Amino acid sequence: MSAQLAAYSTSTGEAFQFWVLGTVAVIGALCTVFMKRAVHSALCLAGTMIILAVFYLANGAYFLGVVQIVVYTGAIMMLFLFVVMLVGVTAADSLTETIKGQRWLALVCGLGFGILLVAGIGNASLTEFGGLAEATRAAMWRASRPSSSPSTSSPSRSPAPCSSRPPSAPWCSPTASAPSGR
Repeated sequence: MSAQLAAYSTSTGEAFQFWVLGTVAVIGALCTVFMKRAVHSALCLAGTMIILAVFYLANGAYFLGVVQIVVYTGAIMMLFLFVVMLVGVTAADSLTETIKGQRWLALVCGLGFGILLVAGIGNASLTEFGGLAEATRAAMWRASRPSSSPSTSSPSRSPAPCSSRPPSAPWCSPTASAPSGR
């Protein structure tokens, strides 16, 4: 039981890294949005992408961390930064509205997306998801059974009847005798 708890616990170093780098990443993302100059905004976005790569590397996703640095931060963001610097976008250019009402439309769309995001997260975290509980029960039941030797099990065998499955399995109702294929 302690091995399972150890897999889900967070060490002090991981928590410290998450809170410090997460705070810096959020500040960098906010600076990306609120900077007046496009060059400064691009530099803040590049810094945020580097911090995301550090998160990937710390979680053991080395390939994603390297791709994040090389492809996104190294290639795409630096290309964007150099194009912005070469074109010479000024702060006065970004204040002129080319399409009338685009700021209000963006505000309404952003608020709508935010409401959908909060509703989706609230629905996912506040309602009970029976499939996950059922999967956990089935996994615990399978783990409690003695394992068979690899020579006797074949990948093409038919599924076991309901008598050898956990009684709470949805496909083992009194009217069903085989998996429903969900």
